[in-house]
Amino acid sequence: MLRPPASRRVFCWQAEQGSQLAEFAISLPLLVVVLIGITDFSSAFNLKQKLAQAASGGAQLAAAQPVDDLSSAGTPQSVSAIRESVMQQLSAAGIDDCGMATAAAIPIRNFEWSYTGVLCGTPVARLTIERGFSFDGGNGVHVIASRVLLEYPFHWRFGSVAKLVAPGASYASSTTLSTQAVVPNQP
Repeated sequence: MLRPPASRRVFCWQAEQGSQLAEFAISLPLLVVVLIGITDFSSAFNLKQKLAQAASGGAQLAAAQPVDDLSSAGTPQSVSAIRESVMQQLSAAGIDDCGMATAAAIPIRNFEWSYTGVLCGTPVARLTIERGFSFDGGNGVHVIASRVLLEYPFHWRFGSVAKLVAPGASYASSTTLSTQAVVPNQP
């Protein structure tokens, strides 16, 4: 039985090793992009869930608050309490308030106030509290509710990593995640 010379075996082994290295070099950027994409989307989903929980807690508190202070000048105490509750929930979830906790309330229209946080960049974070939100509850029943709307910036890492695979590609660097909760006002 004839055996290949030792130099041929070494050459074949080196050729296989070289092709494996080339395959790894080609697939690594794709793997990194997929991995960052997965972590980015899961982070955005996680943040959206935390925002939804904070908005829901704020809306539940708002629905239980009396409405007799809403006609007073300035920011009503009940609206400040709702904002404080939402800010505490965001803080407990490890989310930066972007300056909404210290922002002044801006009245939008009757029974609606907005707090804007500008410390997290563009887009900005915004909390809107509407104590006189109305909707049709069915069968001609008109329901007055409290609505809490949270808008929060999410900064993507995917765009900078995707340029490894597609250098000319352009992706948004940030997006506004928004969620709202509506709870009927208690009599």
